[in-house]
Amino acid sequence: MTQETYNTLRNNHTEEYSCYTRSVTKDVCVCPKGYGDYMCATSLYQKCFINITEPAFYQGCREKPDTPYYLYSVPGYDPCHFFDFSKSYEIKYKLECRTISDTGLVNIQESEMTGYEYRDVTRQAAYNPFQYVATNPETSFGVMEGEDVQVRFGIRDWKYLSNVYKTEQVVSDPEVLAGTKEQSIEIDFSQLEASDAAGETRFVTGGRAYFEANIFGYHVSSFTTKGFFDKEGYVEPVADNIGNRAAKIWASVSGSILLVSVLLCFVIYFCKQARQS
Repeated sequence: MTQETYNTLRNNHTEEYSCYTRSVTKDVCVCPKGYGDYMCATSLYQKCFINITEPAFYQGCREKPDTPYYLYSVPGYDPCHFFDFSKSYEIKYKLECRTISDTGLVNIQESEMTGYEYRDVTRQAAYNPFQYVATNPETSFGVMEGEDVQVRFGIRDWKYLSNVYKTEQVVSDPEVLAGTKEQSIEIDFSQLEASDAAGETRFVTGGRAYFEANIFGYHVSSFTTKGFFDKEGYVEPVADNIGNRAAKIWASVSGSILLVSVLLCFVIYFCKQARQS
């Protein structure tokens, strides 16, 4: 009998039923963080995010100067971190992961739980503490042994959008998976420049390379980290102002009218000469 049924009978049917309560103790399976089911053998789904720490993309660039001629700048992605595109760079990042509940929501605080969700619990289960290989003290996210994920940085080709320059690595360090330690990945920008110079791609457009970073793994999905790598030393094209543009258009029209007038005069002159002869 559930607590709701017991309350209903006691409050509304006291003449028909005689109810009593008693406590029952059962042996249960308590699962470590990130695992579930009756035997704690199923790893729960996780949602992760790549937080780029060097350069510090997460700090934003709003306080740095921009220019009205930077017409291809997307709001929120102002030019901020510049790279020599003839070199390779190590990009540092941290992983931030959470498990997902049965309702599809991300768990803010991680905790151990029983494999079955018991009702009317009056005392929580007592058990020996689990030994995690790494734990994040801020989120309580714990990592057991034998786990790994794949991290991928992809730079988009603006000539053929289906083409992506991928840099990948497998991460198995428990402290990195828990989000307490930085990891680095090397991206070779010179290959982008070489491919663009051959006319095969357009990875670098307007002095920028657009990237997306994702995490893949068993029962692991991720939010997409995205942004731009800006090319060091790139000179932005300066658009002509309206006055100069109007003057050029007027000069072009005037020149065309003058040329037509001169040709018309020659045609009239030669026609008169032909008639007189």
